Amino acid sequence: MRFVSAVLLCIVAAAAVCAELVGGVADYESLYHSAVESYLGAQWAQCVVSAKDALASYRKLVDVVVNCRIKCDDQRVGTGPERATVNAFYAARAAQARCLRNCAGVRQDGASDATLRDFRDRVPYYYLQRCYFECKEQCPDQLSYLDGHRRPNFFASFYHYLQFSYYQLGKLEKACEATQSYLLLVPDDSDMWYNQAFYAQLPATQDAWFKARQEVEEYVRRREEEQETIKAIELQLGTVVAKPQVRESSAKDSSFNTSRVTVIQDEKALNGTRVVAEGFLTEDECTGLLSLADTAALTGDGYDGKQSPHSKFETFEGITAGRIALLTRNGQIDKHQAELFIEASERVRMYVESYFNLNAHLYFSYTHLVCRKAMSGASRRPESDMSHSIHADNCILQKSGNCLKQLPAYIWRDFRYAFQGALKSFYADTHLPMPF
Repeated sequence: MRFVSAVLLCIVAAAAVCAELVGGVADYESLYHSAVESYLGAQWAQCVVSAKDALASYRKLVDVVVNCRIKCDDQRVGTGPERATVNAFYAARAAQARCLRNCAGVRQDGASDATLRDFRDRVPYYYLQRCYFECKEQCPDQLSYLDGHRRPNFFASFYHYLQFSYYQLGKLEKACEATQSYLLLVPDDSDMWYNQAFYAQLPATQDAWFKARQEVEEYVRRREEEQETIKAIELQLGTVVAKPQVRESSAKDSSFNTSRVTVIQDEKALNGTRVVAEGFLTEDECTGLLSLADTAALTGDGYDGKQSPHSKFETFEGITAGRIALLTRNGQIDKHQAELFIEASERVRMYVESYFNLNAHLYFSYTHLVCRKAMSGASRRPESDMSHSIHADNCILQKSGNCLKQLPAYIWRDFRYAFQGALKSFYADTHLPMPF
C-alpha cells in the first residue's frame, strides 16, 4: 500500500477583511462577531477595528431608523374629528408602518436578540476597551524590531548602554540610576545585578543613587495599572457575556480558534528559527484536502512539469491556487474544497504572524497543495539526497547545512511553511541562514 502525504506549501501573507453591506449599512452583527472572535483569538488590533466598525454601523442604523420614524410620524389619514375613529387610527398606523418599511428598507437586518441585547447593554465597549489595552500592551514588543528582527528587552537596553556610557564619563551617580532603571524593567538580569554590585562597592557610591529614573517608574506604574484594568474588564466580560450566540451563517465564516493549536517542536528542539505545530485541521478537513488532491493534482504541477524536482527517490503531484480557482469556476471541483484550501492557508498565516511576534502583516507569495510519493528504493537513499520534510525555496541549501539567501532562490519570501495533511502538522522556518 503506497503512502501519500498531502502537503500544502504556503508563503504567508495578510488578508483583508471586508464587511457585508446591508442596504448601504454594514452588517453590525457580523462585525461584532468578528470582533469577539478576534478577542478570543488574541488578535487585539483586528478586534479594535471590528468593534469600532460594529459600533459605527450600529449607530448609523439607529440614526436611519430614528430619522425614518421622525419622517413617518406625521403620516395621518384624514383631518378633523374623523381622525378620532378606530378605523382612522388603524389606517394611520398602517400608513406609518408602510412609510417605515419603505424608508428603512432592508437596512433593518434582523439581528439576533442576543446581539441586540449586547448592544443595548453596551457590551461591545467592554471588548473594545479590553482590546485597546491589550493592543497597547503589545506596543513595547512591536517597537522592539530593527530591520525586521526582534531585539529582546529593546527599551531596557537603552539603560544598559546608558549605565556603561555614564561610567566611562565618570558620572557614577547617573550610572547607578541607569542600572536601577534597567533592573526595574528586567529584574532577573544577572549581568546587571553584577554591574550594580560593582558600583555599590566603589568608595564614592551612595545608596541613594540606586533609584530608577522618573520616566521608568511612571512607565512601570502605568503598565501595572493597565494590567489591573485588563483583569477588571475580564471579570466584567465573564459576568456579562461569555460568547455571543453566533447564527449558523456567522459560525461558518468565523475565524479559526488558535487555542487548539499545539507546538510540538520549538526553535530549541529544531536547532533553528522554526517551529512544528499541530491542530490546524480536523480529521474531516484533512480528508477534504486529500480528496481535492486526488481529484485535481497533476504530476509536476507547480514545478515546471518536473516529476521529481528535488530527488529521484520521490515524485510530486500538485495543484496551484490558480488551477483551483479555474476548476472551481468550471464546476469541476467542489467550491467548499477550494474554500478549505484558502482557509487552511490563512490559519497558518495568522499563526506564523502571531508565533514569531511579527511587527508587520505577512503577504501570500505562493500557495501549493502537493502530494509526495516515495519511489522504490527510497529507504536506501544517500544522506546527500535532497528529500526531506522541509524544502526551503527562499534560500540555497549548502552541503555544510547552511541555507544562503541569494538568487536564484525566492529571496523575497521571508517565511515559508509546509502543512502536512496526514499528520495535521505545520512546519515554519525563516529566511535566515540555518543548519538543517
